[in-house]
Amino acid sequence: MSKTDLYKKLLTLYRRKAANLETAGGNSIEFKAKIIHTIIQFYLLDFNYFNDDPETVLFINELREELVDNAAFEEATSLQFASQCRESLYREDRIVEVMLEFMYESENRLYRNKVPYPPLPLTGRDKINLDVYQCDHTKIPLEQIPFMFSVREIIAEAKKRMKEDSSTTNEVYLCEVKSNKEIIILEQDEKSIASKIGINSKLFLAVKGHVDTCTPLSLQNPTGISTPDKQIYFENLNSTAIAHHLTAYDYELLSKITMHEFLCYIDGDHRRDILSTNLDYFLRRYNEIEYWVITEICLTQNLYKRAQVIKKFIKIAEQCKQLNNLHSCTAIVGALLTTPITRLTQTFEKIQIRIHKKMKELQSIMDPSRNYRTYRSMAREMKPPFIPYTPLLIRDLLAIDTNNETYKAESKLINFEKMRLISARLQPFRKAQDHPYTIEKLPYLLSRNSIKEYKYIRNLTVIDNETMLEELSNQIERH
Repeated sequence: MSKTDLYKKLLTLYRRKAANLETAGGNSIEFKAKIIHTIIQFYLLDFNYFNDDPETVLFINELREELVDNAAFEEATSLQFASQCRESLYREDRIVEVMLEFMYESENRLYRNKVPYPPLPLTGRDKINLDVYQCDHTKIPLEQIPFMFSVREIIAEAKKRMKEDSSTTNEVYLCEVKSNKEIIILEQDEKSIASKIGINSKLFLAVKGHVDTCTPLSLQNPTGISTPDKQIYFENLNSTAIAHHLTAYDYELLSKITMHEFLCYIDGDHRRDILSTNLDYFLRRYNEIEYWVITEICLTQNLYKRAQVIKKFIKIAEQCKQLNNLHSCTAIVGALLTTPITRLTQTFEKIQIRIHKKMKELQSIMDPSRNYRTYRSMAREMKPPFIPYTPLLIRDLLAIDTNNETYKAESKLINFEKMRLISARLQPFRKAQDHPYTIEKLPYLLSRNSIKEYKYIRNLTVIDNETMLEELSNQIERH
């Protein structure tokens, strides 16, 4: 059943049921109130997706007019509030985000009333700046193009900027070139590419037959740490401040994710009309933190300083755990368990026994035995605010999707038991979104160096080339 047919059916049943209730002496207004309450709750699950869909907007407006005609003014007002007032709030938040970099320290706009505003999720309406490169590394800046642009539309726009005839017979591909020289030709219908490519990946235009000539840019494999502020380096940053800024940014990314994005993610290409943009960015941030940890350690040449860097990361992970931020905590711990780090035996010998014990305690969180029993037990006992270990949530959702049919084989009806399982698994995530971190929880966000720390944490320079990281690890400790 299409969305159009579904909405028509809902309106038909809505009117018919109400008429039947009136005939039987029931309260049709009360019945309508229950129906509209259910629709509002469903509508608010993914406000941005529904507001981007013309059919849904038309259905909501028609339903609101129906309510007014039937004197259900309170419910009509609630629906209008859902479709208009929240959009106004998001517009104000967009202003806050734009001004944040300039006014963060002086006015603390992000933390007015001591609670952050809900950040604005990325939707199909948003526009972005996207850089595309030619095989000779010439940059083609695409400014203010829709985030929803498909690969085909990006190619056409790039050709236009190059003043090349879009009707040319040369077949052109858009490729993702990774830092390790791997080249992936992107599908023509793929959308929201910016959120799906790798951390240090770049987009290249290549004519058919010349794809192999695309090579990584030098900036894709940084050999040293560069930051927005050249005077600030990891070793000079306060561990608690880093944990607070990691948590603030993690929550900001988490709060933008809509429940539809999980459905899109587990269904893959079957739901091209829904983007998993915000979820993609959140999961990519997890990988970015892992590579950041490995990069910082492997680029520290001095043995004793390297031991101090590892100790600092263990302390940051511990601070994140105390803040109930299991996203950054598990990412840091996971990085410390990778081969380029675990092989640094000489470095670990310089770390005190008590620090080793703390590290083992943190590692137990990620113990996969008995289906991550330790993590699940700890997560159940956590009180908000908290940030869950989302990769495990994705794993659970994929298991539910794989082991349960969407439609029952005999009747072809929707398998609502599967829907309930998915909903139950998503409830803790929704709970995490509903409880933001206050400034009392993260006081270092207002410290004297908060702007520098803010920029550093949100602009991490990492090496995501695993071969290069292994080589760096071998260089600093040869066995």
